[in-house]
Amino acid sequence: LEARSPTFLAASATLPWPREHFYRLFPTQKNSKRQLGQYGETGDNAVDVVMEDTSPRASKHFFVWNPPILQQGGQCLHRVTFPTPPKNIQAEQSDNVNSHPKRPRLSDETVRGPNKTDKYIAMKETEETQALEDVRPTGAPARNGRGEVRSVFHRRHAADETAALFVRAIHQGTRCIAFAKTRNLVEWIYEKALGLVDASLKTKIESYRGGYSRADRRKIEERLFSNDVLGVVATNALELGVDVGGIDLTIHCGYPSSYASLLQQAGRSGRASSTESCAVVVCFNSPSEQHLWKCPNTLLAKGLSSTNTIPLNSPGLVQGHLLCAAEEHPLTGQNSIAAIYNCSSLGDQEIPTDIMLFGGEHIYNESLNELISSGCVVPLPSRSIVQSNDNIVLFKAHASKKKAWSKVAIRAIEPINFAIVDLSHPMQGRRQDTICSEAAVLDTVPYSRVFYHAHPGAIISHRGTKYKVVSMMRPPAFAPESFSYRRSLNLASFAKPTNARYTTRPLSTMQITVIKQLMRVDFPPGEKNST
Repeated sequence: LEARSPTFLAASATLPWPREHFYRLFPTQKNSKRQLGQYGETGDNAVDVVMEDTSPRASKHFFVWNPPILQQGGQCLHRVTFPTPPKNIQAEQSDNVNSHPKRPRLSDETVRGPNKTDKYIAMKETEETQALEDVRPTGAPARNGRGEVRSVFHRRHAADETAALFVRAIHQGTRCIAFAKTRNLVEWIYEKALGLVDASLKTKIESYRGGYSRADRRKIEERLFSNDVLGVVATNALELGVDVGGIDLTIHCGYPSSYASLLQQAGRSGRASSTESCAVVVCFNSPSEQHLWKCPNTLLAKGLSSTNTIPLNSPGLVQGHLLCAAEEHPLTGQNSIAAIYNCSSLGDQEIPTDIMLFGGEHIYNESLNELISSGCVVPLPSRSIVQSNDNIVLFKAHASKKKAWSKVAIRAIEPINFAIVDLSHPMQGRRQDTICSEAAVLDTVPYSRVFYHAHPGAIISHRGTKYKVVSMMRPPAFAPESFSYRRSLNLASFAKPTNARYTTRPLSTMQITVIKQLMRVDFPPGEKNST
């Protein structure tokens, strides 16, 4: 290697910090000494960065769009800044809240309810709030049950504004993709768009996200490639890996959280070298996104994105990578390749060890022990490779673990997933104990999110249709051996179509228990108050 002096080429169209990212991909001892901030663009000849884009393409225009202000009744004020409240509202807001009749205190019977149901409590609260509205003086501002003055104006939600812009583009015949951060926002925008678009164009829009079944995703992709649809509402699942031509506009519901993601999503449009394209970022009402609207030049500034990292901080994530690496070459642990091959010309200080490459000693050992206990890797004496120190123990993938890469999921890192099964599907037969057919699977939710989105009684949206979750399979007890990547387990939540005109939102209580402490930092006595 030293005699040949190989040159590595790395390409990315969107990374804001390519030099730092390259050093993390090639963490040799020599490069690791170049700590971030200790080297600059000049004087470092180890990596040459080419930033100029010479690809043939037309102009791309970026816009920052702020939703308008609405009144209490939903009337649009056709402005994006909040107006000054009327004088009577200002006077009421400055008055003591105690001057207004307070909300009556709920009795113990009301809190518990005769049947300990939340419905009874909600009904009693509604009656008491209505009583407060009846005694409100004429001309006084509306208050909620706590005696607080309700906001007279509010900004239209970014999802509603995204749906409106999306439909306007569809009516104009412009092919576009609307990106949203979460699956809930995708379903929200898609359902809203179906209610706004002309009936003749409803078949020309689709929704797309990673939780859909493989058959549904392939069907939507085929319609995209064949120009059978005008618009798609999608998560970042459509950000990479799908080359769609003929897209002229991308709409982003909120800032995509990173400079690279924004460029990747905006890059879905303008693939033709002769057609100009646009990217519109619709702002939420959060302070950070309102800052983008006030200072649009910061939209493409690298300061919004931190230096890229390659996180390997989970044993469950590292196990799959270790198995793939062990199939290619035995794992060396704390020893470098130079020590294994007894090749002093390479120099131990120039070659990283496997512990350095796979998250540190704790993560590496924990992941390796799990692979050993499951029989995925087996010990291999070093002398079977080349004559060297007999004390060095290597590990290789078991002979039965061929094509280890096929066992590592790239769409999800959790070993347990819940499939949302449609009970009304003919091939399911309304059975709630198993998945009778893959055709009945609507969606896939990871284990960590199923109790937020697909618990019994939850209302979920899927491609414009609402479903109510009826039941779910019992998940396994939490245990380290139950959450290994190799033990992929598919469970199910069973849902049926519903006409419910309400939505559900989970209430969660977080309780943190320290199971293991990996690092502790003690502040000096004089620095506790200053941090």
